[in-house]
Amino acid sequence: DGIAEFFKRQRKLAWETVSIPADSRKEKRKEFRVRHAKAWLKGVGRLLVACSEYKRRRKGRRRKFIACSNHEATPEQVLRAYALRWRIEVFHKHVKTNLGFEDVAARHFSSVESHVYLVYCAYILLHADPPGVPKDATALCERQQYMEAVIENRKAAFDLQRLTQIGGLERHKDELKSMLEDGKFHKPLAGRHARVQKKIGETSM
Repeated sequence: DGIAEFFKRQRKLAWETVSIPADSRKEKRKEFRVRHAKAWLKGVGRLLVACSEYKRRRKGRRRKFIACSNHEATPEQVLRAYALRWRIEVFHKHVKTNLGFEDVAARHFSSVESHVYLVYCAYILLHADPPGVPKDATALCERQQYMEAVIENRKAAFDLQRLTQIGGLERHKDELKSMLEDGKFHKPLAGRHARVQKKIGETSM
């Protein structure tokens, strides 16, 4: 509200045309007109503020008021950062919900840093069209379930290969007995994960 009031009082500020890349290659660059200035906001301090709107006005498109703490940023940089803000928020929500971003208990900063890198790598791999994951699976949790099912299928294929070897059946029995004695077992699949596992099994036949 404070930024909007500031620009209402500063109507003499000139508009500047800024173009930024579109979200996809099929779309053209988006053009905006921007007014910007350095202002002092009560309770916040000195900021770079901007008033932005689409150059081609359409119904439903509202004027946006943006504040930036970097006084040296250009209007184009401010608009680009604001355009990426929603994607960044969605990214952090996904890694926290599905990839255990917050599930770290380490004493050393290097361990926390490694955990962050591993989570980021997992996120990148899940969005890199891994084998066995259909392109229509857009939700991160769904892609994760497909990957888990693919790994389980590969384990089953490996076990089948071992069983066909000479003496493989007896070795497999001994390993199963050892696992039961140690109290190790696999939980059965249930719910959506089971349906994904079934679908992958049908497509691989």
